[in-house]
Amino acid sequence: MSGEPGLSSLSHEPPIDLVALRQERLARCLAEMKRTGVDVLLLSRDSNATFAAGSRRLWYAGSRPFGPTCIVVRKTGAVHLMTVHEDGIPPEIPRENLYGFAWGTSTFMASVMAVPGVDEAQRIGVDAMTPAYARLLKDALPQVEWVNGEELMIRARSEKSPAELACIRGAMAITHSAINDVLAAIEPGVSEAALRSLFVRRAAEYGVTIPAFEASFLVSPREAPTAPSFPIRRSGAPRALREGDVVNLDAGIMLAGYEGSVACSTVCTNSGHSVAPLASLAQRWRDTMDSMLEVCLPGRPITELRQAYRKSGEPLPAMLIAHGVGLGMEPPIVPGISHPEDTDTTPLERHDVLALQAYVFEDGVGGYLGREIVRLTPEGPEVLRPLDLKPLSQ
Repeated sequence: MSGEPGLSSLSHEPPIDLVALRQERLARCLAEMKRTGVDVLLLSRDSNATFAAGSRRLWYAGSRPFGPTCIVVRKTGAVHLMTVHEDGIPPEIPRENLYGFAWGTSTFMASVMAVPGVDEAQRIGVDAMTPAYARLLKDALPQVEWVNGEELMIRARSEKSPAELACIRGAMAITHSAINDVLAAIEPGVSEAALRSLFVRRAAEYGVTIPAFEASFLVSPREAPTAPSFPIRRSGAPRALREGDVVNLDAGIMLAGYEGSVACSTVCTNSGHSVAPLASLAQRWRDTMDSMLEVCLPGRPITELRQAYRKSGEPLPAMLIAHGVGLGMEPPIVPGISHPEDTDTTPLERHDVLALQAYVFEDGVGGYLGREIVRLTPEGPEVLRPLDLKPLSQ
């Protein structure tokens, strides 16, 4: 252990009432259905189903048919789930509201049509459909007006409640604790794969089995590649760490469905190797982040985040510089160099939770990667910390 308080600080926080959280989320979903006149929601995306139903998955691995894994009926307020077991199903969803997997289209459609309220619906929202799925539904329900259920769910999910913020911060606490153990294990000769395995093991010891994304603990390249490549390493054959390597750490986990991630950088050394070059990179990273934080205000267009990044003097990286955080990645999405034109004038919203990240590079030294999670308020951005933990050493 690294000596950081880690997950122990969870005991100093008020407990999260998950039952109340599920009830409040479903109420927001039903209210948005009422506002838009939607009778039934057919949800296929896992984050939307988690928001409406509160069901818990043990792992992400496994096959399942592409179809509505969650059905919400406005008239009854009932939630129906596609599952073959009761593990992770909230107790307020009765067993008769569960329907099983089916690879046969006729069997699957029969399960959907058997849900009370579906056959009499006039307006149904769907968050995702394959062409075959769309044809089956339209043939079975020719009277229905089909609408964009994803837009409805984005509106329902946009503002984060205090309980949701607590889940995000709790996920950050677990990630933070596991990464601190990885930081303590960094030394010359250790492989990148061993660091990733250590993170996965420590997260599992905290009872978390679902990563937000595949964690990476990678040595930064020291020399910039020829243009147009960007000097950031996101994959590749595992390497052994060497004295003086800059290591980029990037990991996240899901707690009650909510994502908490951490990205930071450090120097691999056990012989007093100078960290002054990394300190210089860290200051450039801090200046870039502060430039973006200045425009993190409700109503400001997301294009200003890209403009602020460039204003800092750093080139846009080959990765997202900002994205929404909640039940996984959410809007808004702000890309780096993949979209050179600043054309998206979508405004930032009050109480959006964003992951801001920057990457700065110096030839001969390497690159510095870091991320901060911020909540937008009318008074300015609030940088979320993982409960009462101290910030990671940069």
